[in-house]
Amino acid sequence: FRRVLFRSERYYSAEELEFVVEESLQGGMINRGAGRVLRELFDLGALTAEDVMVPRVQVDGVRLDATHEEIAALLRATPHTRYPVYREDLDDIVGVVHVRDLAAIVVQRRTLAPDVVRSVPFVPSSTPLQTVVKRMRDQLVQFAVVLDEHGGTAGIITPDDVSTEILGRVDESGTRAEIFEDAGGRLHVRSEEHTSELQSLAYLVCR
Repeated sequence: FRRVLFRSERYYSAEELEFVVEESLQGGMINRGAGRVLRELFDLGALTAEDVMVPRVQVDGVRLDATHEEIAALLRATPHTRYPVYREDLDDIVGVVHVRDLAAIVVQRRTLAPDVVRSVPFVPSSTPLQTVVKRMRDQLVQFAVVLDEHGGTAGIITPDDVSTEILGRVDESGTRAEIFEDAGGRLHVRSEEHTSELQSLAYLVCR
């Protein structure tokens, strides 16, 4: 944490701020839930990419040049907001693609081309989490690939993973999918989706 400057022009270190949080908890000025979140925020400085990443074995990717049939099957089986795009396998990731672009490819019956793939930062597993977040912010992308000591893919990181580290594990199916079908066959979508995007996404589930 950087040192914080208040209006009084006095600098407070991270250790001093942690002390303030503890004193506020004991004095009842903040509740335990808020105190836990603040403690996790202080601990972020010690975390690395490896601590937060989704391991490779849990990563669902899509092959560059995948057909619209393959993409439709992937979206129905493993719905996510973003997918890493690879050439041969997950050790050869070339970027990331948004589910909206994949839905459009399915509707238009095309193959996945490089023009919809966005470049992403690649970081060693030992990279401090704060550095990873800065790299994603600098490249205006919500995705990073974590590399192992041999240069292969160890996992991926999204802002959701950082939030999860602070707030606790959450059900991915309820947070990352733009659209999903429940056990009763009902479709659920995020409220901010545009009508045209909903039509494309619904097409995938209903076809």
